[in-house]
Amino acid sequence: MRFYYHFGEQQIVLEVSDDVYYPREDSVFMADFLVDFLSKRRMKPKRILDVGTGSGFLAILCFLLTGAKVTAVDINRKAVECARKNAARNRCRLILIESDLFEGIRGKYDLVLFNPPYLPPSPESDKHLGTAKKALTESGEIPRFLLKLSGHLTSDGIALLLASSLTPVDMEKLSQRNKLKAMVIQTKKLDWEELMLYKITSL
Repeated sequence: MRFYYHFGEQQIVLEVSDDVYYPREDSVFMADFLVDFLSKRRMKPKRILDVGTGSGFLAILCFLLTGAKVTAVDINRKAVECARKNAARNRCRLILIESDLFEGIRGKYDLVLFNPPYLPPSPESDKHLGTAKKALTESGEIPRFLLKLSGHLTSDGIALLLASSLTPVDMEKLSQRNKLKAMVIQTKKLDWEELMLYKITSL
């Protein structure tokens, strides 16, 4: 299935297979923020990590906006291959790794992105997210991400994490427990939920 995203005079074109998450309102919400955040040079990251990259959408966007060294990881081997093909399609150089969150990652990053499957699984989400994403949600993907995040952030690095009013996680409390600070920096109202983009930094 084909996906298009326009920013400025540029366009990203993705081919997304049925077993890889197709970018929806959540992905576009995060992408729109990144275009503003990175194109206005409010931050000049040299190393960027996109966790749970899926089709590679956000990783490709970050490369096109910054030219930084971008690493994209996903636990789903088919997603990694999909992202690899999309990177080539959009003439981007990405480092692609099959990894369960930070499991296969070494080093620290100026910017870490995470758009997790943040809703409890359902028959409808199963159809789109696939078994791997459903299993990660059930095992507490966001808490596991926050547990290891500080070890992969540079001293002034930040993470951007997307959640929802329906996400069953107390983000601020959980972040503090892991010596992190989380604050909502952007929201978007949908008919059935409110999307929340968190900025997370080390304490």
